[in-house]
Amino acid sequence: MNAPLAVNLSGKTVVITGGGGVLCGRMARELAACGARVAVCSRRAETSEAVAATIRATGGTAISVAFDVMDRASIETACARIERELGPTDILINGAGGNNPKGNTPKETFDPADLLAAPGAVTTFFDLDPAGV
Repeated sequence: MNAPLAVNLSGKTVVITGGGGVLCGRMARELAACGARVAVCSRRAETSEAVAATIRATGGTAISVAFDVMDRASIETACARIERELGPTDILINGAGGNNPKGNTPKETFDPADLLAAPGAVTTFFDLDPAGV
């Protein structure tokens, strides 16, 4: 894989939740191409394993770790395994979730001028329903 970044992440361990998805799966592959050891994490083992297998097939180091980010015991078990197999975490990308409409703003980017133009009419990160996030 030809990573668009020229970053040397050799010796670094990256943990990516939501790593079985399209966006975070791509990040996992790119970071592995930069030399990182990657823990591809997802609730469903088959999705994270598909990404991890692709990384290993191209010469990278990756493991698939299935766990639920909403379950503390599951997280602790996953963390222990990741540290045992890949070493301490250097970089965490928390990409789990994000598909709930209540957890997203209607606009992809934030422009403070919008708040001045229409006070109360703009949904910001602070207005999101915590259940959606």
